[in-house]
Amino acid sequence: MNFIDELAGRIDTAVFDQNLRNSDEVREKFIIDSVVNKDSLNALNHVDTPAGWINIGDDENERYVLGRLGKRHTLLCVGINPSTAGSQNVNDRSKIKLDPTTREIEAIVNDSDTPYDGWLIINIYPKRASKPKDLDIEENPILVRRNLLILEKLKKYLADQEYTVWAAWGNMIGLRKYLLTELKAIYELGFNGSWVKRGPLTKVGNPRHPLWAPDVPFTDFDIEDYLRLKELENI
Repeated sequence: MNFIDELAGRIDTAVFDQNLRNSDEVREKFIIDSVVNKDSLNALNHVDTPAGWINIGDDENERYVLGRLGKRHTLLCVGINPSTAGSQNVNDRSKIKLDPTTREIEAIVNDSDTPYDGWLIINIYPKRASKPKDLDIEENPILVRRNLLILEKLKKYLADQEYTVWAAWGNMIGLRKYLLTELKAIYELGFNGSWVKRGPLTKVGNPRHPLWAPDVPFTDFDIEDYLRLKELENI
C-alpha cells in the first residue's frame, strides 16, 4: 500500500468519499490536511514508527521526513533523496533503521559541544534510491507535490523553536535538472532558520554531503546567493 492510500485509511470513510471526485492534487491535500489536523505532524508517521520519531513515508518508494524533533533547537538536514533509512529496526523495535548518512547526522547532534537536541532530514526529491544515479530521469510531479505539502506542514511545527538548516546535498544536485528547481521551491516555502554548510564548498560550488564533509564546525551558507549563481550557470 502506498503512502497516500495508507493515510486515506485513517480518515472517516463518509467524509473521504465526498472528496473522491476531486482532482488528485485536491484529494491528496485533503488527505494530508485531515490527518494532520487530528493530532500533529506525528499523525503522518508510518504505522510502525517507534515513539519519539518522525518517519513520514513508506518503506519502499518514498520518504519525506525522518528524525527526532528537538524541543529547543533542531538540526534540519536537506539532502538530495532518501536511501534505506526509515524502516523499523528488526533488532530493536523501539528504534528506526538508520543508514550511514543519518547515522552521521545523529552523531553530530549527540555531540555535547553542539546546541542541537534533535534532528530531521528532508530531501529535495523524496524518491527512495540508494544510488542517486537511479533517480527518475524526469521528475514525478505527484512526489514533488506531496513533498511540498508535507514540508509546508513541517515548517509550521518548526516555527515555535530555533532550528538550523544544514545544506547537505553535495554535487549530486547536478545529476538532474529538476533538482535545483525543487530546491528553490523548498526554500520558497519559507524555512527561516539559519542556513549552514560543513567544510568548504566543492570545486563546483556545492555544499558537501555529510559523508564527504570534514569534521569541522558549521559555517554560514548563503542559500539565496547559491540559488542565484546556479540559475545563472544554467542559462
